Amino acid sequence: MGAPMTGNFRADQIAALRHHLKMKQPDVWSIEACGLSDSNINDRFLKLLKKLASPQGKNGPHTIFVKEPVYVPYESAKVPETTPFGELCRLVIDTALSDELRFAVSSGPLAAMAVLAAATALIGKHRSGEWIDTIGTVIPEKGNEAKLLWQEYQQQCRGKLDNALPVIIRNTFASVFIWQFIRIADERILDLCSSLLIVLIAVDNVGAHDDVGVGEYATYIKVMNEGITCLRGSAVAAGLRDAVVAGAFMKWREMVTAGIEIMAVKELEHLILSCGGPVTPEEYLKMRWWDGFMVPYFRVPMGADGYHHLADKAGTFMSARKCGKIKRVLDNTFRYNDIIDFFSDSKQGDGVNELLVALSVAGPIGMAGYAEALAMITDDALACDCGEAGHAEAAESAIGICVWYAINPRYQLRRQLDVLCAADEKSAQIFGFKLQEDRNVSCRIADGDLLHTGEWLPLWELCRTDIRELVQRAVRRVLPGDITEGPVYERCCEVAAVTLKSCMTAGNDIKSLWALADQWCCFFDEAISSHDQLHPVVNTLRNIISGIWKHHIIGGGEGNNETDAKLFIDADKAFRSTYTLEPNRGVAVRRAFLGVLSGAIELSGFNPYSRIVDGIVCLCNTGYNKHA
Repeated sequence: MGAPMTGNFRADQIAALRHHLKMKQPDVWSIEACGLSDSNINDRFLKLLKKLASPQGKNGPHTIFVKEPVYVPYESAKVPETTPFGELCRLVIDTALSDELRFAVSSGPLAAMAVLAAATALIGKHRSGEWIDTIGTVIPEKGNEAKLLWQEYQQQCRGKLDNALPVIIRNTFASVFIWQFIRIADERILDLCSSLLIVLIAVDNVGAHDDVGVGEYATYIKVMNEGITCLRGSAVAAGLRDAVVAGAFMKWREMVTAGIEIMAVKELEHLILSCGGPVTPEEYLKMRWWDGFMVPYFRVPMGADGYHHLADKAGTFMSARKCGKIKRVLDNTFRYNDIIDFFSDSKQGDGVNELLVALSVAGPIGMAGYAEALAMITDDALACDCGEAGHAEAAESAIGICVWYAINPRYQLRRQLDVLCAADEKSAQIFGFKLQEDRNVSCRIADGDLLHTGEWLPLWELCRTDIRELVQRAVRRVLPGDITEGPVYERCCEVAAVTLKSCMTAGNDIKSLWALADQWCCFFDEAISSHDQLHPVVNTLRNIISGIWKHHIIGGGEGNNETDAKLFIDADKAFRSTYTLEPNRGVAVRRAFLGVLSGAIELSGFNPYSRIVDGIVCLCNTGYNKHA
């Protein structure tokens, strides 16, 4: 059999490029170092970037306003449309989709790793048997969530769907910035980040099997308008450049993956062997940061007040280059997504899911305990005392994304579990609640910035833990790092101990488990006891905590009438209301809210992410068809 060729590469070329990647260790934040050349970006787009980089006389070069935005989330009936910026927005989309740029990003080492990752993941799918496709037909279809959200937007948009679609996509994309970058005092900066970087969502969704359902590129162009109009600074220009490059890379990767998917198993095995073996975790992560839009996504908000002391002028999170625990916790931004999308990605043959790749190379041992490892990654970052700045900020991004993915109607974490548990008796056992004696499972992770060895074996070890350790982890999530003693700290420890002990000892009766929501709310009360508990937003947040515990974490039972869309919108609106508080108080309340919820999700013993992973591992060992 001759040397196989995939995309622009022969197997010997892939082998040479992965050797280059290993020797050079390119900085993932640099398009030049990663071989994602922007030399083919057209002159008009380069002129736009130069314009966006100019602060126009304002203080600070990073990410700033040059014009006050008009749009008000959840109040404005439509997004503003101004000229001539509509033409510039179209230019951004066209550049990301251009053949010239796609060709420019398709020849470097990250492109070669995309080929290898897709082949590696597809081998795993073939080896795992038919159960993956069987489950794929059981779980709810991902996508078209705009219709679900539309029901909650009817009043704001007065029944005009064409106005509602840009509003829905802008608010939903903005929410992820707002929930991850909680130290920016002005919420409008984060809302404009979503407007500017909507190109990331546009190129990822239009025409995809899991399109959110907001139509063609014209909708996204409307959303982008105000971001280009109002934001300036060096991080803004760098972020938009990298967003366009990442979009081109992602579209090329999708095309290559589709070609690899039709290859026979023997062809895939020969390709991998000829390239020197499966993709390694280090190779995969460098590629994933660009295919998953991580670099541009972090750049723009990192350039704003609250974060730019941690970044260079281009919005690079400097400490992520120095502390492995900071780097690793930033990776959690896509890892929760990999859990939720496992079945969807498996069904579609997607090669950029870390769990799929680990399953392919190491089998279920490469996945078992993955959700517990993600939780410990966050707590390790918060506990790290290496001296680098930014541990709390990086961990907060993981805390926020953990909660956001769990309740966002696009990802259907709750619905997946409900459907799987209802499929048959065996599925109910596999994906159901853990027994009491299995709820206090934790793990220890080796130092460094990876989760797996070069052979995709876990660098974590599952272990039992006790309430005292869980209390320390839970309290560390809800309080700033400088509060490690005193009355607030002691009361938080006391309430956390009672709450977590109740979770560890409770039976699986739904109504009894729902009742534990009050204890998590009390934990929130203690965490913000030094702040204004009488503010209306605080009571609303308490109710949201209770609703998320009952609906998303526990689920089931009669009387649980919350819908995914309504609870998500209510939570986002309440969270944004914290920006009416004095800045330091607002940060403390946001940290407490997300810290309590992430603790309830990951430390309570009822972790829905863990239930998905544990179920997959069990299916790998038993097969779905054997008990269907």
